[in-house]
Amino acid sequence: MHRSKQQAIAFLLGALLVGAVLGFSADRMMGGDGHGRPRSWREARARMYDDLELTTTQRVAMDSVLDRGRREMQEITRPMRPRLDSVRARTDSAMRQILNDEQRARFDERRQRRKDDHGRREGGKDRG
Repeated sequence: MHRSKQQAIAFLLGALLVGAVLGFSADRMMGGDGHGRPRSWREARARMYDDLELTTTQRVAMDSVLDRGRREMQEITRPMRPRLDSVRARTDSAMRQILNDEQRARFDERRQRRKDDHGRREGGKDRG
């Protein structure tokens, strides 16, 4: 039974990693970066609806499905958030050690911009 528990945890972490990679890729494809792409998931959703030419009824139904999925994903990842944040912090620290002072300052600026952009896209406290 111990082995099956380890396999379940490994599967969950693998699924989380795949989800993170897909989310990162989707963010790059749909994220607002000054190249005419949407600045928020709401804008990306509206563009998709427009592209698919959904009716009002379909849009409402699609919103329900996507919102439910988003809530479920947040619920799944909530217990892992502190560990993920810890890995991110250790990785950032290791990366910063490689950089010289000028590069480190630019790196920190990029990180802050990304954090600010994420906060705007999420609408402040929209995460949970």
